[in-house]
Amino acid sequence: MDIRPDPACAAVSAYILLMSYVRRACVLCALTLLVACGGAASTSDSLASATQTTDEPSAPDPTATTVQPGVNAPEPVAPDPTSTAPSASPDDVGSEAGTTATVVTSTSTSTSNRTTNTDTTEDTDPMDPTSASPATPPTPAPNAQPELDCIRLTDFALDAENFGWFIVNDNVMGGRSSGGPVFENSVMLFEGEINTDGGGFSSVRAEIAPTTLAGFTHLIVRARTDERTYKITLEDGLQTRDRRVSQQQTLLFGESDDDGWQTARIDFDRLDPRIFGRAVASDPFRPDLATQLGIMISDGVDGPFRIEVDRIDACR
Repeated sequence: MDIRPDPACAAVSAYILLMSYVRRACVLCALTLLVACGGAASTSDSLASATQTTDEPSAPDPTATTVQPGVNAPEPVAPDPTSTAPSASPDDVGSEAGTTATVVTSTSTSTSNRTTNTDTTEDTDPMDPTSASPATPPTPAPNAQPELDCIRLTDFALDAENFGWFIVNDNVMGGRSSGGPVFENSVMLFEGEINTDGGGFSSVRAEIAPTTLAGFTHLIVRARTDERTYKITLEDGLQTRDRRVSQQQTLLFGESDDDGWQTARIDFDRLDPRIFGRAVASDPFRPDLATQLGIMISDGVDGPFRIEVDRIDACR
C-alpha cells in the first residue's frame, strides 16, 4: 500500500516549526534589547554625573596670585602690625645681638616657617607698658683669673663649696642680730640686721682644708658693700692657742669700679687676735695651720647691712 504524506499536514507542520523558531528569535531579541537598554541607561547616568562634576566651577584659591601676561607681579604686602598673628616664642629669638625672630604663617599650610631678620629690630612703643622688657638684676663682671702669685679660694660658683658656709651670729651669747648668706650669679650676698642690745655682730664662715694657706702671705677680697665696716676672720689649729681666739682685720676697700666693685687686701701679719671682740695677747696667725675663714660685721651700729662678695684669693 502506497502511503504518501498529506500536503496540508506538511504545510501545517512546517508553519508550526517556523513559528517556534520565530518565537525563540523574538525572545532572544527582547532579552538582547533589555540588556542593551539597561547598560545604556547606566552609561548615560555616569556620563551625566561626570559632565555635571566637570561643569561645576572650582573655588578660587584665596592665597593664589594671578599674573597676567605683560603685567608685573604685585609687590608683597607688609603684615599689619595690629593683626593678632601669634608672636615669636623665646625659642625663636636669635642668639646674636640685634636679631629678632619673626613667625610667618601661611594660610595654605598647617605649619609655621620661622625666619630670622638680622637687619632690623622690633619697634616698641615706650608708652605701652607691655612692650618694655622686664628689668633684670645687675650681675657682677665675670670673675677674672687670679694674679700670677695667687690662687682662687672661692668665687662662689660651685654649690658644693657654697654649702660649706655657715652662720655665727650673736645669738650664741644672747644677742638679737640676724644675718646669713644667699648665693646667686657666683656671688655671696651676706645681709641681715644688727641689734647691739646683747651682742651686735653677725658673720658667715667656712672651714678651710689643711695647708690651704701654707706659703701665702695675704688675701685679696673683691666685694660691693653698703659702706658699713666689715672684717675678715681667720682661725688656725695652733695647739697652744685659746680655741676662742679669732684673728681679725678690717676690710679697707680701695676705689670702686663702674659697677661699684672694690678690692681689699688682708695681710696675715697684721691680724688682730680677739675673743668676742676684745683684743687679747696671742701668738701670730699660722697660715699653714689655718682652719677657718669668715666675714663679719660688728661695727656697733643698729640697722640693716648688706655686702656682696665676688671672690676671695690667697696670694704670696
